[in-house]
Amino acid sequence: YIKENKKKDDILYIYYSAKTAFDFYHQEYELEQMKSIIGVRSRGNTANYEKQVKDLSGNDRVWFLFSHVYPFYYNQKGITEERIIVEQLNSIGKKNDQLKSRGASVYLYDLKTGENNAG
Repeated sequence: YIKENKKKDDILYIYYSAKTAFDFYHQEYELEQMKSIIGVRSRGNTANYEKQVKDLSGNDRVWFLFSHVYPFYYNQKGITEERIIVEQLNSIGKKNDQLKSRGASVYLYDLKTGENNAG
């Protein structure tokens, strides 16, 4: 999906648990030329996920790729790390696209600085 919809200067954020699958498939799907950022595992510290998202602000096309998502339990509730990151994205940016399939999902966000594009 990313291969078919990416643009030249897009950025790809790869959730840390998706790295192994990405390493295996990125050439097949012609993603090796994209600027890629591997997320940092921060289980139990949601502030680190918020920082990773904020560090990407100012970019108008950032893809977020998730697979093998860890079911992080925050305040005794079954909330995944993907959900934590997506909620942060929704608070600072605008979701322009998404695709979910069994075991993987991808989102495209506009994270321009100085604008709250959410809503």
